[in-house]
Amino acid sequence: MYRPEIDGLRAVAVLAIFAYHAGFSVVSGGYVGVDIFFVISGFLITSIILKDLSTGTFSFATFYERRCRRILPPVFLMAVVISAVSIFTMLLNFDLFTRSLGAMALFVSNIWHSRQTGYFDTNAEYMPFLHTWSLAVEEQFYLFFPVLLILLHKIIAKKMRQVLIIIAFVSFASSTYFIIHSPKAVFFLTHFRAWELLLGAIAAMMPIRQLSRSALLGFSILASCLIIVPIFTFTSSMRFPGISALPPCLGTAILIYVHKQGIADSLIGRFLAKPAMVGIGKISYSLYLWHWPVFIIHKVCTGGYVASHKARANYSCICAFDIINKIYRSANTG
Repeated sequence: MYRPEIDGLRAVAVLAIFAYHAGFSVVSGGYVGVDIFFVISGFLITSIILKDLSTGTFSFATFYERRCRRILPPVFLMAVVISAVSIFTMLLNFDLFTRSLGAMALFVSNIWHSRQTGYFDTNAEYMPFLHTWSLAVEEQFYLFFPVLLILLHKIIAKKMRQVLIIIAFVSFASSTYFIIHSPKAVFFLTHFRAWELLLGAIAAMMPIRQLSRSALLGFSILASCLIIVPIFTFTSSMRFPGISALPPCLGTAILIYVHKQGIADSLIGRFLAKPAMVGIGKISYSLYLWHWPVFIIHKVCTGGYVASHKARANYSCICAFDIINKIYRSANTG
């Protein structure tokens, strides 16, 4: 069953990320949008797998074919375009650029970036494929997660949720412990982030319970606060993810779960299901893919790059955008 409020949640996540990367200081914790995406992804993928398992129609080939069709075409189109522009404008050291491109293509960019730079470091702002670390986390997670679900379904079907809760707790505890000693590893690596996707998976496994109108409203408001407050109060200086990621992730899981019975009696649900929010949510993947490298190119054009590259980068970038602008104008006037 289609859940429009989930697309609305996607809109909240991508707008928070967009505003944060655009430099709006009021959204100092907008980076938690990625964590919202992780929980949503875990919920949706688990729902699909469980449905197929219940009908006996699950196929690994079909599952991965769907993932490839959804993920690969947009990301490779972005990679080709941004690579061309980056080389033309001389954005980065060529060796560094090609290594990051190769890591992205193999969906190991989270591992590569964990050994290069921190997400909040200043020099990270000039890595056009940095944001693909989250895609790598998801794809690595989904290499093993369906196998785990199949095994649990065959061996201890009635205890699946309990096993996932234990695994999620271990991942969360590890993230909380190692955030002090290895902050980059905890931020980028899949096993430290797995609990966020598993939180969504657990929400998908929870039985539907009919809530009263007041209870639905109360849980919706609580969940919304757990999401919104971090977006406006978290900063890049705090230890993250670790325990700091729990509020937005828990809020997302609660909001998804309490609306399993429908959105008719929830003010929050109806807001998230509005056409504008749903529309943004439906294109959130593309927005996420393109916003970061476009911001970087803009910074280069406006002189926000290291002095040794500044003059030629600006010159090349101005030429490139002048050409693009002329093509755009001629197409519109023609």
